[in-house]
Amino acid sequence: MKRMFKINLGILIIGIILMIVGFAGHGMKNISFKGTTPVIEKQVTKELSTNKEFTKINLTSSTANVLIKTGSKFSISYQGSNARLPKVRVTNQVATISQTGSHGTFFSYNDGDDTIVITVPKGSKLSGELDIADGDLSITNVDMDNMDVNAADGDVVYNNLTVTGGKTTLGDGDFTSNGVTFKGHYRVKTGDGDNKVIASYADGFILHTDNGDNKLDGVDHGAEDLQQNESAANLLRLEANDGDNSVINIKAVQ
Repeated sequence: MKRMFKINLGILIIGIILMIVGFAGHGMKNISFKGTTPVIEKQVTKELSTNKEFTKINLTSSTANVLIKTGSKFSISYQGSNARLPKVRVTNQVATISQTGSHGTFFSYNDGDDTIVITVPKGSKLSGELDIADGDLSITNVDMDNMDVNAADGDVVYNNLTVTGGKTTLGDGDFTSNGVTFKGHYRVKTGDGDNKVIASYADGFILHTDNGDNKLDGVDHGAEDLQQNESAANLLRLEANDGDNSVINIKAVQ
């Protein structure tokens, strides 16, 4: 017992020393632990993968926002704390991205958000699974094919893309799509948040909420389900447990 107390006391003293060094050097710094080793956190920007082609992504993220966009080449980069630097592997056109949180924090000072940036050439289509624990997801101009998206605590935004199959599930956050084509049967389900679909494409839709309102082109229909061509091959289903569903200017798939 005494030996364990001494070890813990030693770790605490080291942490205090590191905190003082952080203050004296470059101002306030987060201090976290990797195992029993105190680590002074710093903000970094790193290229984690460059020019390795991938068509599938398996991502798990504990704290980072995730941004997927088009660019001149395939790349995966990260901006954020060095203590939460993701691990990336690209094999057989499958990108595996894993980001975990710090193992305990002795002193915490918010020095900015963590962000994983995934870039693919224009015309690329991605499949796989995105699991985001605490962060927002934004996808622009990158089509998704049978991609399962799970966001536990954060917003999801899709802009100018086509989704075919798959689904999007949110725990605590809002879903927004703008200029999105929904093919096949696609479901968006939120626990505590709103769903908004703007100037998008689907041949039919179903809006359901347990505690909220369903709105079509600005007209509030209360909690009653809204349905249009529910037997369509390209069907969008919006489900909210505690929130509103809103569809504005939806058109048939072209």
